Amino acid sequence: MQSASAFVGGAAAELELSAFGAHDDDQTGHLLGSVRSTANTKNRDAQRRFRQRQREVVAALEERLRQSEQQLAAVQREKRMIEQHNEMLLKQVHKYEADAAERLRLQEEEEQAREQRAAAGGARGGEDGEEDDEPYRPHLCCLCGSAIVQPQQLQVL
Repeated sequence: MQSASAFVGGAAAELELSAFGAHDDDQTGHLLGSVRSTANTKNRDAQRRFRQRQREVVAALEERLRQSEQQLAAVQREKRMIEQHNEMLLKQVHKYEADAAERLRLQEEEEQAREQRAAAGGARGGEDGEEDDEPYRPHLCCLCGSAIVQPQQLQVL
């Protein structure tokens, strides 16, 4: 069944043909076929342009996806590097904390030993007239916590 617009278009084509004096059915059919052929050609061209636009849109989206995937990979690499650096820094912090705890322990032991010598020296009452300072007093290294011996503090026996 033909639509109203096709019928109206067909009637218009017949009117045009009758205006030119072409009453032959073969000529009318040929002209109508030509109109349909032109419409089909336009339709195919429109479909071709639509498919081309669709391909361009898909290609643009694929390129955008590729760029996003590259950015994601770069961000993931950077994240791993930051995590590794953070892990290294945490190990250093734990080492420094352990070293600091050891230094504090050594300093406390040194202070206790000094207090014990002072108490023992006070009980002696300074018998031989020497000072109550101990002959050897180690100092602790601020970096590693080890004792530093200074030559003037060594007692010769």
